[in-house]
Amino acid sequence: MTMEPKKLLFLLFLTCFTSAGPLFAQDAASFLKKGQTSMKEGQYEEALVYFSVSIGLNDKLYLAWIGRAEARIALEEDEAAMEDFNKAIALNPEESSAWLGRSALKRKSGDLIGAARDFNEGVAAKARAWKKKWF
Repeated sequence: MTMEPKKLLFLLFLTCFTSAGPLFAQDAASFLKKGQTSMKEGQYEEALVYFSVSIGLNDKLYLAWIGRAEARIALEEDEAAMEDFNKAIALNPEESSAWLGRSALKRKSGDLIGAARDFNEGVAAKARAWKKKWF
């Protein structure tokens, strides 16, 4: 996949912008939010950049890893998406969407047993979250 010059300039700008220090500082959460907005608008390459910048600013932000994985799925970058879901699960094993996203990728690749395991983990995590919220 080749990137359009406009998108490449956008990526270069964001890289410079985020490395410029406190003068131009934005926090990882703001880039996460921009990535989520771009995803909703179907701007997957742009979302990928925002999520990557968010991760660069705070690599413990598991939602940015999940967002980037989803953007990569939309861009048909399944192997990289799998790595991002793995990282999100390592950071927060209680986040059901990471388990379910990884399950879908495993199913797509033909790993039905792995997909079933991840699906079960995702459902269990969701049930634990629901129980914690209501009981």
